[in-house]
This record gives sequence, structure tokens and C-alpha cells, in this order.
Amino acid sequence: MNLSTIAKKANVSVSTVSKAFSDSREISEETRESILSIAKELGVYDKYYKGKYNRRIIAVIAPELKSQFYYAIISELNEIFDRNGCMIAVSVYHFDKDVQAELIRYYATFGHSDGIIVIGNPQPVEIEIEVPVIVIGNDNKQFDCVCQDSSEAMNEAIRHLKENGHRRIGFIGEGLTTGKLSLFREAMFRNCIAVNENWIITSDERFEAAGYGGMNQLFTQEERPTAIVAAYDYIALGVYRSIYEHGYTVPDDFSVIGMDNIDVIRNIHPPMTSIGVDPKELCEAVAALMMRKLENRYYRSDEVLVFKSKLSIRESVKTIS
Repeated sequence: MNLSTIAKKANVSVSTVSKAFSDSREISEETRESILSIAKELGVYDKYYKGKYNRRIIAVIAPELKSQFYYAIISELNEIFDRNGCMIAVSVYHFDKDVQAELIRYYATFGHSDGIIVIGNPQPVEIEIEVPVIVIGNDNKQFDCVCQDSSEAMNEAIRHLKENGHRRIGFIGEGLTTGKLSLFREAMFRNCIAVNENWIITSDERFEAAGYGGMNQLFTQEERPTAIVAAYDYIALGVYRSIYEHGYTVPDDFSVIGMDNIDVIRNIHPPMTSIGVDPKELCEAVAALMMRKLENRYYRSDEVLVFKSKLSIRESVKTIS
């Protein structure tokens, strides 16, 4: 027994049945009562109708929770929506697009959420979605999107290294950071610095292990870079560890720049230069857009909201001759 069976018996669309079970104001009370009455006759009322909680529920679908970058976004969203009388429900898809799509379908149909926020770019969703959806990622044709643009900040980072005498610059990333590697290559080209492919490391590991193993790999080479750009700060922390274990230091022997600008890198020695966007500013924009969409589900932003990453300069880059 599914919603289409109820819809056929009530002579309405599946969408109308879904609205009845979610107490939507878009259908008449008479239609809602008729649909719920049929559901009771069929014995599926309790299966589909859960009632409305007195606070709006916003589903947040995140790729992971281990990274402080994603944790900071979720924490900010929770605080902002709480002030607006909402609650968030968090699910993790571990960078698996199929799981991500399944979670979107679940929260859009059975999960009784009032809105959905997806961190990361979803594949096109084939079903009709009645609740508002916002993507935090790249430009998305299906849903409203709030984007983070790191291209200029990466260019500024490479220019900062160049101005401090660095021409031998490496990059350490992993399988999920190919987009950041592309930004690195573009910034090197814009600054007229040749890319040495021997100094481009794409690790099979993630987080600190990727940086630690990647820097260890660079130490096996006779010629090494003087500066390393890491795809995100956790990788850079692994780079730090490898450098110190080999008897060298940051920045006297190697300069290091990370990405995401997480809190912990400000308290290590030396504090790390990093690229990042203010999560509070980003989440305020996401929440404001969601609240507008909750009041009018047909509301679409006229343009993609883009937040530019910034380079925060600290003490991990040294001037060399």
C-alpha cells in the first residue's frame, strides 16, 4: 500500500496526498479530511501521518562529521535555526552519491522535514520534491545554491609564496580534492610558475595520514619543493608532522599553506596560513534563504549566492632568497 493507492481512491494526485499528510495549507481542509479518512479505512493512517511537530525540522545532509570544516557549518546552522524556532536533523552520506540521493528522497517524502540543506553537490533528483532544498556547493541547476569560491584566494596564496621568493611549490591532496588541485594549477599558471608533476601528490589516504604520507613521499626525492599547499588543513597538519619527524621545521625549511582555515591551525606552532570562508557568514545566508523558502516554497533566488574565500596569513610562510 503506497500513496498512489490512496491518491487513486481519493481521485487526487500523489502530491496532494503528500500535502494532506504534512498538514499543508495548500489544500483545503475538506480535501485533507477526505484523504485522511481514506487512509484510515485502508489501515495506513498511522504509517503516513505523523502529525506536525511544533517546530520546523530542517534536514542537513553532510558528507562527514570528522572534519571541523563540516562540523563548524552544522554547528552554525543549528544555532541560527534554533533562534528561528527550527530544529535540525543531521545525516551523513560519507561522500557516497547514492546514499546522498537516498537521503534527499527520504527527507523529501517520508522524513517529514520542512526543508533540506545538502552540503556537497547532489546528482539530479528525479522525484518531485515539495519541500525547499538548498545546496551548499557549486552552481546547481535544480536547487537554490550557496557557493564557496576559492579561486581568487588560491591565486593570492600562490602570489604570496612567490612574493616571498618561492618558485618550487608542491601540492598534496587526496582523491576527493581534485577540484582544489585544478585551482592550484590555474593559480600557478596565472603567477607564471611551472608545475613540477613530481611535487603533485594525490594520496590514497585522507586527513592527516594523506599529508604525512605525501610529505614522506616528497622526502624520498632528491629535489624538493620549498613550499607546500595542502588541499585542506588536516592534510597540512600531517605535512607538519612529517617535516618535524625528518628533523626540519616550518617555516625555516618548508613553508606550508592549508585550506579551510579551521580553528586548530591558529594554535599550532607556527600558526598556519590558510584559505577559508567564514562559516558563520555562509550559514547566515543559507538560513535566511531557507526561511524565505519556508514562507513561500515557490521562492527561488535570482542568482547563485557566492562567498569568496580569503587568505589568512600567519607564520607558516618564510621569505627566502
